[in-house]
Amino acid sequence: MLKNDIHGLIAAPFTPMLSDGSINPARISDYYRQLRADGLSGAFVCGSAGEGISMTREERMEIAEAWKSVIDPDFKLIVHIGHTSYREAQILAEHAEKIGADAVAAIGPCFFKPACVKDLADFCAEIASHCPNTPFYYYHIPGLSGVALFMKALLEEVKPIPNFCGMKFTYHNMYEYQQCQSVDPDRYNVMFGHDENLLGGVVLGSKGAVGSLYNQMGKYANRLLALIKEGRYDEAAQWQMNAVRVVDLLVKYGGSVPVGKAMQTMIGIDCGPVRLPLRSLSTDQIKSLENDLRDIGFFDWR
Repeated sequence: MLKNDIHGLIAAPFTPMLSDGSINPARISDYYRQLRADGLSGAFVCGSAGEGISMTREERMEIAEAWKSVIDPDFKLIVHIGHTSYREAQILAEHAEKIGADAVAAIGPCFFKPACVKDLADFCAEIASHCPNTPFYYYHIPGLSGVALFMKALLEEVKPIPNFCGMKFTYHNMYEYQQCQSVDPDRYNVMFGHDENLLGGVVLGSKGAVGSLYNQMGKYANRLLALIKEGRYDEAAQWQMNAVRVVDLLVKYGGSVPVGKAMQTMIGIDCGPVRLPLRSLSTDQIKSLENDLRDIGFFDWR
């Protein structure tokens, strides 16, 4: 069985775009340097934060290649290859393996949804078979995919898939997360994806975390991990509230991707607009957001 444990903090980068909505891979080199300086261990590209589902196959390949071309060997690259068509996902899987991605991940199909765990496992098997030498992760994010099947059962069902190595678990059900952690822990790496509850995920055994907040808050998150390691849980809980306050602002101003891109520009990496049907923040909204971020101390501790 293929095994690949990806540890540490993994950012879910936004895809830089130009004002006309086309992708802007030229910004990725600066983006990578910022993530590296903030102490990140890797990047999960073309996921939900990266608007991968809103991009063409060719655009997704170009973004993956751009990231691969600028990162150092010890910086992990996970390429999201999920698609409503497993045949399209197979092509993306082959490409990710060809360019040397450290892992791939696929969201559950969000239009025609699997009726049972076996159907989802078979869907994953069709994709994973096209990148046999690359670790495959299922991306569990039922709030976006609408696929809310029992994930412990999925991990049991996919055992025959040799390169199925784990899951990105982006859901608030900590009971289910613990159940997933209990399934063959020597094989599966269940990466935690609920940024505003990183403390809970780490306490429950997470070895790796993937999230869009780490684009701007890598230093904050590493400080949180240090507090947990030192057993200073009361301080860690207070520090975790910083992420909760930021998420409150994401909700207030229209969602993690439009707000996240605006925040990324505020820290020096202009990622441009979002792609429809998402809506970029207005000039007034950006100014108000920046004031709110300043009020909660974001620019002091980010």
